[in-house]
Amino acid sequence: MSLGTGLAKVAGKIFRIGHLGDFNELMLAGTLAGVEMGLMKSKIPYKKRWNT
Repeated sequence: MSLGTGLAKVAGKIFRIGHLGDFNELMLAGTLAGVEMGLMKSKIPYKKRWNT
């Protein structure tokens, strides 16, 4: 699993998740949780899309 930057028109606005063909809901949840923790630790503002 790896994270990459957006390409072309969306460069710097989004990220993408690389998974080499083996990917399920649990892996996605873990990846997004890690991204959220990294954003919080780096004090980068982001908009939550769900209630916790």
